Amino acid sequence: MLVQVVGALFTDLEQRADVWQRVRGSVAVPLIGDPPAITASTPHLLGDAMADTFRLGNRELRGVWAQVLPVRTLVELRKLTELPPEQLRFDDRLWANIVYDFALAYHLHVMPRDHLLRSVAPLYAGWLASFVQQMNGATLAQVEDRVEQLCLAFESEKRTLISRWRWPGRAR
Repeated sequence: MLVQVVGALFTDLEQRADVWQRVRGSVAVPLIGDPPAITASTPHLLGDAMADTFRLGNRELRGVWAQVLPVRTLVELRKLTELPPEQLRFDDRLWANIVYDFALAYHLHVMPRDHLLRSVAPLYAGWLASFVQQMNGATLAQVEDRVEQLCLAFESEKRTLISRWRWPGRAR
């Protein structure tokens, strides 16, 4: 399912590049109805399994990721794989740049798109393990604040994506 969602997102980025490249900032989406209640915390096993998937991906897909991600990102990912699951923390800008690097690689046909999209899954598992760990026991307001921080990181890194999208020869 992740491959389908990310593939649809990247395809939409290609088809609407003239629109999203002009948009600056964001506005709040109006909330209709009551917010959902947050229930008990997520079990550690879920985070551990996702962290293990991330570690395995780093071992098995490093060569694929090296075709998409800059060396500094690969170094950061290697450092993250060495941490125990409870200490795994993806920096928001790191995650935003990973997503943007994969979007650009999709746009530039760096490799077969299906292969590219499948290689994102372990990275997402690592990011999700980090997010689950950070939000374990959080209130709805804390989760909303955390998501807002993440969104601001994506907004702040967007300018780099636009530049690399328009002038891919300067991408590396």
